[in-house]
Amino acid sequence: MSSQEETEKLKEQVHLLESAARQWMSAEALSRFGAVKAAFPEKAVQVAAMIVKLAEQGQLNGKVSDAELKQLLMYMSQERREVKIRRV
Repeated sequence: MSSQEETEKLKEQVHLLESAARQWMSAEALSRFGAVKAAFPEKAVQVAAMIVKLAEQGQLNGKVSDAELKQLLMYMSQERREVKIRRV
């Protein structure tokens, strides 16, 4: 399989993941998701995967609201903020 074929396959998987996640988002959350996707494509894929996973586990009660999407994004940002101070 060539790298171009792998890239196309990956794009298709991302598209399917985002399509599945969009079904679980309210209109406001979809708007925010679009903005996040434009600014931070990797983060958008991560949050889409998280929404699909929560839906598969039955942990979502209806559609994800804008406020809930904000909470997911903040949760994901907190995971990355590990500050290490090195003394020289």
